Amino acid sequence: MKATKPLVGSGAAESAAAKEVRCPVCDSRDPHIFVTGERDYGREIIRSFGFYLCPKCRLRFQLVGDDEAATLFADVQESAARSRPSARRELRCDEDVLRCMQGMSSGRRLFEIGPGDGRFLAAARNHGFDCLGLDVSEGLAQSAAARAQVQVMVGKLTEVDVPGGPFDWVNLDQVLMYVPNPQPFMQKVFELMRPGGICRIRENNPDSVLARLHGKRYWMYSPTHVAVWAERTVRLLAEKTGLRIMRVIPGSECSLANWQASSRRSTFSTKIKDTAFYLIRKTRLLGISLAADTVYYLRRPEN
Repeated sequence: MKATKPLVGSGAAESAAAKEVRCPVCDSRDPHIFVTGERDYGREIIRSFGFYLCPKCRLRFQLVGDDEAATLFADVQESAARSRPSARRELRCDEDVLRCMQGMSSGRRLFEIGPGDGRFLAAARNHGFDCLGLDVSEGLAQSAAARAQVQVMVGKLTEVDVPGGPFDWVNLDQVLMYVPNPQPFMQKVFELMRPGGICRIRENNPDSVLARLHGKRYWMYSPTHVAVWAERTVRLLAEKTGLRIMRVIPGSECSLANWQASSRRSTFSTKIKDTAFYLIRKTRLLGISLAADTVYYLRRPEN
């Protein structure tokens, strides 16, 4: 797929660098170009891109607007075929997530932004949750609604009237990576939550050990990702929004059984390797996660 409107990157990166660039989370004026390129790691997408690194809050981000960000999401989710096979099968851990959520709150009003294929909404509905979804892609919204048998609206969070609130839960599963203006976005999330409500966020931490080992070749630095969220950045965004981080889960809530089920081979040796890597995914040393996949639970204060 050839994009018709390039992102900041390659030659465009130098001209953009000459202008004042502010971090969309901490408002620092010190971000600098960190990595540029034009090809996606795993999909047939050619599109110039450039990520800035904010030295203050550690956010990596591209200079794109809301409309273009929505287009990028559609590009990767609906249009672009894979250029190489994924190393593992799709990891599904909806039941693991729901068990974790139910251990934190008895609330059952759930709003999911970016529900994708609708499987999590369907699982939540089967567990007795009162569910509502929102997606910027009309096609994905229709598919998710059909699968989950719940209402999935179409539009941008900051521009739609969301019925059914306030919510006990707001789920953002790899959603912030497509959000160019996170402060107004998260302010709207805050307003939709009841006092004591919880927001779940899953993102990939570029400051984790495994991500740092890949350096600038880390797969999250790609044409269709708007931002890559370090833990420090998530914490700062929560603070600015008035939310309090109550729990950080490295490697996500995924169980060992579901992690092993995502393997493309089922031999004794691969199970041993999968178990070892699973433990690595769950490990934090001196506050630093080894694996990038990280879940954050943020609570809106009661007062």
